[in-house]
Amino acid sequence: MTFNLKQRYGQTAMVTGASSGIGKAFAQTLAAEGMNLVIVARREAALVELATELQEAHGVQVVCIPQDLTALDAADNLAAALTEQSIDVDLLINNAGVGTHGRFEELDLDREKAMIQLNCQLPVALAHKLIPGMKERGRGGIVMLASVAGQMPVPYMAAYSASKAFMRFFSESLWGELRGTGVDIVSISPGDTATEFRQTADLNNKFPIPPRTAQDVVNTSLKALGKKTSVVDGIMNKLTAWWASWAPRKLLILMNGKLWKV
Repeated sequence: MTFNLKQRYGQTAMVTGASSGIGKAFAQTLAAEGMNLVIVARREAALVELATELQEAHGVQVVCIPQDLTALDAADNLAAALTEQSIDVDLLINNAGVGTHGRFEELDLDREKAMIQLNCQLPVALAHKLIPGMKERGRGGIVMLASVAGQMPVPYMAAYSASKAFMRFFSESLWGELRGTGVDIVSISPGDTATEFRQTADLNNKFPIPPRTAQDVVNTSLKALGKKTSVVDGIMNKLTAWWASWAPRKLLILMNGKLWKV
């Protein structure tokens, strides 16, 4: 499947959380499209290994920026690195994210705050830094990772579901502001996907439907970019989001509470 991304948006894409899972699948797909890459994650060795793979397979340039994206100065550090290397980002994949699972008052507060920084504050800061250049060039693209969990309240994943609801509404609002500028933005809401997220959020065997693949999510995202304001990945996830849009709120909360209870 090809998306003509280089022709539509330009030479260079940046992918956050690129060392594994959906971010790695984005990087592999964009490299296959002939785009140069800036790949960002905390694990430098994994980034270097991926960069070598993509350069050898597709002949593209890949810049690695190892960065703890939960750090408060992460966006400033990334912007400084881009400026130092004279890199203009034409397509931003705001993929990095993390989830937590448990009774809110029993979860580690520092971990909750780091999750909000990663899931909400970092994407806001990066969009703020990169959109002006895209508008000046008259073209650009942004993919924001939300979640099916952001379509509804989810007890025992309270801060996570709220952070992903934030991402969806932030992205859709920016879509309204960016109309006519040549800059496309889309919010993608995956459901359960076969990635490391299951382990980091302690959610193995919790999901009621079979997982999608990381490549499924990438394909859904890139097909929707420039055509839709937001999209849900997978038929079962679409049905879940549709049901959440009309179900009585109290019933929805009670059912999710029963499903996700620890």
